[in-house]
Amino acid sequence: MKISAHQPDFLPYSGWFYKLANSDLLDLRIHAQIVKRPGYQRRVQMREKWTNVVLAEGQSMFDPIAKVRIDNEATRKQVINTIRGRYADAPYRKGRMDELCDAINDQHSDLLWQFNLGLLLYVRDEVLGVTTPITISQPSQGTKVEGLLSYLSLYPSLDTYLAGPGAKKYMADTTPFDEVGIKVEWSRHAPVTGDSIVTLIMDYEDPMELVMREKSEGETE
Repeated sequence: MKISAHQPDFLPYSGWFYKLANSDLLDLRIHAQIVKRPGYQRRVQMREKWTNVVLAEGQSMFDPIAKVRIDNEATRKQVINTIRGRYADAPYRKGRMDELCDAINDQHSDLLWQFNLGLLLYVRDEVLGVTTPITISQPSQGTKVEGLLSYLSLYPSLDTYLAGPGAKKYMADTTPFDEVGIKVEWSRHAPVTGDSIVTLIMDYEDPMELVMREKSEGETE
């Protein structure tokens, strides 16, 4: 079994969905803390400009993602207005824009992770047609690699962990994984843009083709 893990990012870039599509299961890390910068759980670039959810008044950035609350009504209104404005001239907006905005309007939770998960599932099911299940992570025991291994141990059939490029900051040494019989496989995704998946949906005919796009042999980061 090949597993990947990721935080519940807000309409993230194509690399998030590459990991999902190339795994047997994706573990959603809702108990991690929001990373203040770049803070992809609460913001993403659309047409190379930041777009963000509206956090609830007094919300702390030191809370686990599972506890972070948003102003749902303000968020839906702001995100939909942004998408309709920035992608007004997008070549594939017809039909797709209305469907995406309807999906955003269908998200009524004031919990950040639930709002984001609803949109991740929409893209998975309705846009890309990916069938990989998403599970909700357990709280980690320890930090960084130790914490990651603590909840990966909950999956006894796991033999491969698919990691994204950002994980190399703390997973350069994969010895702890080797010691427990887990092979680390690094994502070979070659994004055409660091923008939100929304850009692929609106500007490209086949978003899934670009989600699955990989670096050629020998190509470096």
